[in-house]
Amino acid sequence: FASDLSKVMVGWDISRKYAVFSDVEAAQLRAIGTEKARIAVDSQIIVRQFCAKETGIDGFDLPDPIAMAVALSDETIVSSKEATVMVDLANGATRGMTIIDDRNYTERSKTTTILLDADRQHFVQLLKSALEK
Repeated sequence: FASDLSKVMVGWDISRKYAVFSDVEAAQLRAIGTEKARIAVDSQIIVRQFCAKETGIDGFDLPDPIAMAVALSDETIVSSKEATVMVDLANGATRGMTIIDDRNYTERSKTTTILLDADRQHFVQLLKSALEK
């Protein structure tokens, strides 16, 4: 995040809000009928169990595919904001967490676009298209 290069941040919040698939939706993806679709859904069994036990998500989320959808298509982005993002490097409970400075408390440039809302329908369309091939 310290780089001056422009970047887009797709946080876990986006995955949990726009990329969660219920058992019914997972079955619909699997019903596409390709080997890719079968593997994409069947490989989530452990994630599904983890989500049920640890996060309370009813289904499983796909953080990497929604991040890739954002990278492939600006249409996936509904709203975003520019900010300076830093990573807490101190030893302690917050080590590794991102710190978002969108009020210019630091003198660093705002080089990160933070995704606030995504187009789930567009994301699912991209995912299905990839699984159909």
